[in-house]
Amino acid sequence: MWSLNDLYIFKKVNKLVFTSLPVCNSVVVPMEPQTLPKESDPSCKVDIPCPGTLGSIPPSPLHCRLLSSVMRDGQQPLLPDQVSHSSRVMPASSELVFHCHGGGFIAQSAESHEIYLRDWAKQLNIPILSIDYSLSPENPFPRALEEVLYVYSWALNNCHKLGWTGERICVAGDSAGGILSLALCLKTIELGVRRPDAIFCAYTPMLLNACPSPSKVMSCVDPLIPLEFLLTCVHAYLGLEGATVDAAKAADASALDKKPVDISPQNGRVTCTAATPLLQAEPKSPHTVKTTLLSDSSSIASESYLSTDSEVDRESSE
Repeated sequence: MWSLNDLYIFKKVNKLVFTSLPVCNSVVVPMEPQTLPKESDPSCKVDIPCPGTLGSIPPSPLHCRLLSSVMRDGQQPLLPDQVSHSSRVMPASSELVFHCHGGGFIAQSAESHEIYLRDWAKQLNIPILSIDYSLSPENPFPRALEEVLYVYSWALNNCHKLGWTGERICVAGDSAGGILSLALCLKTIELGVRRPDAIFCAYTPMLLNACPSPSKVMSCVDPLIPLEFLLTCVHAYLGLEGATVDAAKAADASALDKKPVDISPQNGRVTCTAATPLLQAEPKSPHTVKTTLLSDSSSIASESYLSTDSEVDRESSE
């Protein structure tokens, strides 16, 4: 069911029915060494390994989708000649959306999510780069995260090719894509490299521990996505097909240093959601996370951005 949008006939229908864009093409990211400067010391470079270099699956070029409501300066080399010469060229955008698609880590693609990405590109009027990461169980963790980190670093180093100035970048994802978006942000904090300026996560499961919550109780009787199917997705992603998750290891993995979390009040009161423990478990970082809920306390979409302690102190003094 999740792969219906990837069928040839549905792809053709989508192109006819949904928003038409002058720039909606595949981009191949080559496997070449990538480095990013450390935020604390730009003269110090951090090597970003090619996906699969440490595993048994050999690295291969990564495919993405580039969407834009207008042709931006610098995008021409990545696009077919008939596209690059037929559209009016506008200045590079100061913002970029870096998108990770959902699908439980086992299905769907960047192209299948163009149903809404085309509207995003038109309404936001900024370029969108959506990555086609490798799916499980053929490519279990951490392959997808390695690919997301690699393409993120490639986008920062080649911003001019995307019609982007490199000024601001927002990481977005739905469901499993939201998990990868958050994991990418935590990875950039761990490496000490540039962090995304904003995060958008839609219906992303952020707390997979076996603890009771209203959403977990509802998932037990969900007719659309049964609990057993969700567990199958998680096990495929972790490479645990047919195996049980070690509760002790899961508990050890969640034992991270605590950092302050500023959660904006909703209707005059502070709201806690399933995302709160994850945000509180930010690993060894001098930064504070501020999260703004987009709707009521049952919302599963949130927007986050990271700011330095000096910025927080300045805001509090004002």
